[in-house]
Amino acid sequence: LTSLQASVDTVAAALAFNSLTIAEGYDAFDDDQDGVVSLRDLQAAVLALQLNLSDADTLALFTHMSSTGHITRDAWAATLSSAQTDDVLKSRGVSLDSPPSPAPAAP
Repeated sequence: LTSLQASVDTVAAALAFNSLTIAEGYDAFDDDQDGVVSLRDLQAAVLALQLNLSDADTLALFTHMSSTGHITRDAWAATLSSAQTDDVLKSRGVSLDSPPSPAPAAP
């Protein structure tokens, strides 16, 4: 698993954990709401979501997805659609496949 793929998987896992589609995730990562995800937007989202990506990994992810100084919706979708989120979520103690445990009955 490359560092870049691990970063892609981590971002996609954050979207899955927060019940966001890839398209909704793009809008959520567009921190300044200007319609595109810039490097600053990506850096802000990585910090806000505590994704634990290094500055170098964040920059590599941005460079991989951007060709015009920002990440387009198409590049975002193409990159994240190939992500494998299960291992990232499991490593953080999360399984989206199993239903939540029922609350204990009141005595």
